[in-house]
Amino acid sequence: MDIELKNIKYSPTLSDDSNAFSANLYINGKKVCMVSDNGNGGGLDYGIVDPQLRPLLNEAEQWCRQLPPIISSLSGEEPRSLEMDLELYIGDLLEKHLEGKEQERMEKKMVTAFVIGATDSIEYTSFDFKTVTLQQILDHPEGHKKMEEMIRTKLLPKLTDGMVLLNTNIPEDILLSAGLKEGQYVKPQNQTTVSQNKQRSPGRRP
Repeated sequence: MDIELKNIKYSPTLSDDSNAFSANLYINGKKVCMVSDNGNGGGLDYGIVDPQLRPLLNEAEQWCRQLPPIISSLSGEEPRSLEMDLELYIGDLLEKHLEGKEQERMEKKMVTAFVIGATDSIEYTSFDFKTVTLQQILDHPEGHKKMEEMIRTKLLPKLTDGMVLLNTNIPEDILLSAGLKEGQYVKPQNQTTVSQNKQRSPGRRP
């Protein structure tokens, strides 16, 4: 069964005991109703459902109940098993949507900044270059050495208490040369840099 949320509108300012949002609920490609949460932890509110689509909603509820239970690990509480239902399934869809949006924002930030954080958290800290991108630094003839120096002197001392470098746009050989060890960075997209000789063809002296 295909269950989707579309046209998601999330309100962080209204989110208190739960995520405040509204979205259209689609089941097997059909728009069934609107679902919303006011952020006070009172559960989901299902909008008006076409009587002809009520059986489809009931089928989705039954399908969700047959899924494996999930483990809830709220801060300060012991992990516990929760039986899956449609409301929990929708909540999981929303969480994945929000995580994806946060990942997009973080990847955009990586273009012009070092980004550090814990791998099991969506929170992160960035150190911006403001007027230059990381790629522009790397493309400079002395860029690799400069990047290594910045990582070694400015970034490495901050990688404590489970913090790691989250950038995936810095080649791994530069990270290793700067003194980072596996576990202190997320595996980058590129493992090695292209040598400067290959990046730039030498110009002929006049």
